[in-house]
Amino acid sequence: MTDAPNDFRRFYDLGYRHLVPVIPPGAPISERSSLHRRIAAGGDARGKTPGLRWGDGTWSGFDWVQHEMVEADLERWAAMGAGVGIRTGFGGLVLIDADALERAHADIV
Repeated sequence: MTDAPNDFRRFYDLGYRHLVPVIPPGAPISERSSLHRRIAAGGDARGKTPGLRWGDGTWSGFDWVQHEMVEADLERWAAMGAGVGIRTGFGGLVLIDADALERAHADIV
């Protein structure tokens, strides 16, 4: 493991207890994953889709809706290089993901 900060730990320490690992943009996807078929069809959701990296270095999705995060996941997910996702809807947590191509629109958001 590197000395890079563990963003999962950082969010956990801020009180977020419903985290998920997110497949990094451009990560290699397992040929057995349904994500592989979606990418081949032109739908690339890497960088937004929860998933896990396997021993061969490829990634696939997992049943993140049913997974109950435990503190040990923080180190494991950081070590695999996953991005941090936050499950919403718990305790009234609501977030907005708004992408804007123009600065004026971003300022409004």
